[in-house]
Amino acid sequence: MRLDNIKTPEALKLKTIVLMNQELKYKPRKILKVAIIAVCIPVLFAFTAFACDIFSGLSGDELSFSTEYQGDGIVEVTVKNRSEKALQFTDIIKLKQWSTSQEILEIKQTLPRIKPGKTEGITIDLSDYDMAVLETPLADNDWYYFVFTNSNFRHGHDWMASVIFWEAKRTEPSNEDSNITSEIPIEDHTSQKTIESIKNNYTLQEPLNKFSISCPYNDYKENGAYVHPELDLEAESGSDIYAICEGTVLEADFNEKTGFYMIIDHGNGLKSKYACCKESFKKQGDTVALGDVIASVGKTGMATGSHLAFSVSMDGIPINPELLFK
Repeated sequence: MRLDNIKTPEALKLKTIVLMNQELKYKPRKILKVAIIAVCIPVLFAFTAFACDIFSGLSGDELSFSTEYQGDGIVEVTVKNRSEKALQFTDIIKLKQWSTSQEILEIKQTLPRIKPGKTEGITIDLSDYDMAVLETPLADNDWYYFVFTNSNFRHGHDWMASVIFWEAKRTEPSNEDSNITSEIPIEDHTSQKTIESIKNNYTLQEPLNKFSISCPYNDYKENGAYVHPELDLEAESGSDIYAICEGTVLEADFNEKTGFYMIIDHGNGLKSKYACCKESFKKQGDTVALGDVIASVGKTGMATGSHLAFSVSMDGIPINPELLFK
């Protein structure tokens, strides 16, 4: 419609022309702004997700380490990545001592990239180092540990993997010296008579409703001492822990190596121990009935993942707990 055909005052015509010109002038700018906003919003969301993935750390329940010294300076480290992120460590591994935080040595090697939900083994070769020093037992409640550092998560996020060289050393006997005692793990020699006696005289229940064995019971010795005379039962943090049968709490305490732990006396020489707990619900002197929840699963002490360190003894001699529940 032509403006000349509108019967309005001249001033109104001029005002209308000015407004139309302004609208035509700024309309492209408005379209450009809308387009920029439409592009920036998904980019911003994508960057936020990327930043969270790169800079957020992992919780202790998402990553676990287990170490085993093979002797002759060789350490096998198993890393279980339960997270939804790929894991990459720097190429520098440090070995430190717990009581002093002193760095003993630094190892440089290329480490594998661990995919989400996968488990990888890492072999660390310390054979160039004086292993006689590391294999000399430290004082009680002291140990060595490796430090692994994430390179694709939050800067400076370190992980500790403890290792005890003097307990895990294993050597084959030499043909040149028949007096050397083999320290290779041997089959379990827990007395079947002892197992049957416990089953016949006690009403037993498993310490956890749902678990998997992450580290088995080993009945081998070094210098006359048992090495790992217990079961490591992997379970979710906070899971209920039950006494295997009724008894009285002998100890309920905390130390740096076993974390929160509890020892129960069931009478007639039978005792059970529950360690690396998140929390203890009983104290020394308490009476425990079958079915009582005594503690919860955690990863305290030297634990690198949520689990229960469970052990049983009869007259002070460790026995394989797994045989009690077969």
